[in-house]
Amino acid sequence: MPLVRLGPIYGIGLVLAGALLCYEHLLVHRHGLAKLDMAFFNLNGLLSLGMFLATLGDVLLAK
Repeated sequence: MPLVRLGPIYGIGLVLAGALLCYEHLLVHRHGLAKLDMAFFNLNGLLSLGMFLATLGDVLLAK
């Protein structure tokens, strides 16, 4: 039994987070270490903010 039952908004956020992680990988793969800062600092900040908002939205709308 899961501790938190999250719904479709969280699922959409999770899919978008996966897509963003794939983009990070491609960015570093194509441009090498020149894009490392952008990939792992800027995009990871965006990723964490997006997952927080998706989780918060799902929890608030589930009530």
